[in-house]
Amino acid sequence: MNQKIVREPLKIDLHIHSAASRHKDGPKVFAGTIENLPTLVAALDAHSVNMAAITDHDCFDYQLFKTLRSYAQEENSLHKVLPGVEFSVSFSTDDGQKPVHVVTIFDDADDDVLQKLNDNIPMCDNEPDYDCGSAFSEDKYWDIIRSIGLNIVTVAHQKATPGSSRKRVNDANSVGEDLYNEFLFMEYFEVYEYKNRKNELFNKSFAEKNGDAERLRFITSSDCHQWDAYPGIDKNNADDLPFTYLKCLPTFRGLAMAVTDASRIKTANSFFSGSTKSLDEIVLELDGDEQRIPLSPGINAIIGDNSVGKSSIMNSLVDFDGVNATAERGQTRYLEKMGVKVVTSIPDKKRLTFDNQESIRKTFEGLTDGKSRDLLGKHFPDPIDVQPLKEAAGVQIELLCKALSASCNYQKALCEIANATLPPEGKQLPATTLSFQGSIPSQDDQPYQRLIDDLKTIERKMESLGDLHTSVLTDADSKAIEIARDQISEVRKRHEGTVLKIQTEKKIANALSTVIQTLGREYKKISTDTQKHRAAYASATDELSTAIAGLVKIERTVGDFDFEFEPIEIVPKINPVGWLSFIAKTQADVINPAVMRECLTHILKARHTIDFKTADRGGLIDALKNYPEDADDPIEVVRQNMDKEIAKILRPVKSINRDEDDVYEELSQGFNAQMYFSLLRDAALGDGIYLVDQPEDQISQKAIKEVVINEFREIAESRQVLLITHNPQFLVNLDVDNVIFIGKSGDV
Repeated sequence: MNQKIVREPLKIDLHIHSAASRHKDGPKVFAGTIENLPTLVAALDAHSVNMAAITDHDCFDYQLFKTLRSYAQEENSLHKVLPGVEFSVSFSTDDGQKPVHVVTIFDDADDDVLQKLNDNIPMCDNEPDYDCGSAFSEDKYWDIIRSIGLNIVTVAHQKATPGSSRKRVNDANSVGEDLYNEFLFMEYFEVYEYKNRKNELFNKSFAEKNGDAERLRFITSSDCHQWDAYPGIDKNNADDLPFTYLKCLPTFRGLAMAVTDASRIKTANSFFSGSTKSLDEIVLELDGDEQRIPLSPGINAIIGDNSVGKSSIMNSLVDFDGVNATAERGQTRYLEKMGVKVVTSIPDKKRLTFDNQESIRKTFEGLTDGKSRDLLGKHFPDPIDVQPLKEAAGVQIELLCKALSASCNYQKALCEIANATLPPEGKQLPATTLSFQGSIPSQDDQPYQRLIDDLKTIERKMESLGDLHTSVLTDADSKAIEIARDQISEVRKRHEGTVLKIQTEKKIANALSTVIQTLGREYKKISTDTQKHRAAYASATDELSTAIAGLVKIERTVGDFDFEFEPIEIVPKINPVGWLSFIAKTQADVINPAVMRECLTHILKARHTIDFKTADRGGLIDALKNYPEDADDPIEVVRQNMDKEIAKILRPVKSINRDEDDVYEELSQGFNAQMYFSLLRDAALGDGIYLVDQPEDQISQKAIKEVVINEFREIAESRQVLLITHNPQFLVNLDVDNVIFIGKSGDV
């Protein structure tokens, strides 16, 4: 009850009715009497409610308030009870007068005024004396508030969501769009109350859409009428209330501060990380007297006079980590002179990081170097796996090489035929003359072998999937993979059979050829010169015929070539961190025919192109850049150089985007500072204490207000923060959870 800082947020309910509302709610509230308060207190305690208010319709029961307030003890969940009234206020609209229920919470500082509060509300026969039908006019409402004379927090009762076409009686929405927007955007009310969970989503969406996420505040309340049905309205409406949490002290002033700052309102207890790597207090000795300084689990700001030793105290807290020996000796002597001894020590394992003034300056000057680059590296996604992309490009390279090979082979065969000569035919030989042709054509098994090798690679990859992706593969996935692998295995085995058949045929052909050639050599020994001449002519004729047939066959494979395939988009990996996006991508964002043509152009000399109908090996060698002197096959050089070009365009690239602009390579000192704090908000970095000395240095006031303030708030959601600042705007706008003033007078 004597808290000075917020260690735990408050769970609140500021809209509960009692029997005092019977003039409007009838029998539903008859049990809401002082005698039955234990029922309400037990329900509040069961739901861990810390701050509550009885807000009856247009009246205030001081005795009920006083009795409920007596239950607010440290040993209970209920720490604070505030006085309140739910006023019916009529607003003028184009459709006439529209009553709106306005929950009004009063400052409880003056108990004498509270005892007379109800006297300021016009009554007649123990019922409110309205001046505008069943409500007070807007002017009368403010007359009542002025006559009471207490500070207030006004909450508009909102049943429907903003913009809803369904109007509800006594709802803030019922006044029409124009007046409702006036309520919202002129801050007529500090906060809007809702009950249904789905309204939270619509409320936030509405606020974001209108650019007023910071100005529009929404809280939940039960509107409970029957205490034994709490937190439902009554036994017929036992809703699961999404309770609101406020980051504030259990006081009216704390409530008032919280509802004017959207960042202090949540429907989940997630203001602080709950990390065990935090400090409850800092212990100092001032001239020998022990001083214990309590800390919030959120943001703790150290302020004070110049040259009082704030930085020295923070450096001492971390045992002068990162401070050179000379500076450490000087700061230690200064603290001794000031009569200050820092008892608390924060070990490295409890710290996220410590940024003293010097380290901050160095960090901001070179965020993409050294330690700072390591910080950046933690946020980048894993590099893109380019192997499948290389394989896809490799298929196109093979098609290119196949087309080049066909043309080169055709030109070679054409040249060989053009240069072929036949011996003179001579006289007709007797029929007994023999001619031996020892060459037997056979099928090429290399295309089949390349297919088999690729299928084996696929099989091995599929076999490893189970081990690599056990955590995500389902039984159905594994079964499907096994079936696919079996089918691929069948294809492989079928083509292995074809290769075996070709190789067997080759062995037989080679054996026959050997026998024929041997017989030919033997025959030559006993044949006449004329017979030898005729045999040579027949052999040359057969070889030329075979060459011409081969040429025709090769010619069918020659033709224009171009890359034609469906583009393969290279999707970047993105890790959003605050207003930045850390991106892992490649040099190219797509592999398509145009990219492949560009790669081919890069490996050719300037002003050289390839005609796939007439290309030969000599011309290809002349067209290629930097052709190796020891290379035997220009087509293999094309393959290797194309592989290198593909590797270049698939080179891993890192990018940091802000509003779609890449800022990774061009980082200004001031922007570096903003980025640095944006990175620290990432909860994945850990939950240790973040200590920082004058974080506002190097940053403009505009950037502090628009960027850095929000970064620090989110940093504090994941970890405890201890900072030193000399900037009043930074301190006020940040809305720190704990301010520690250190002055030369000795007060801490």
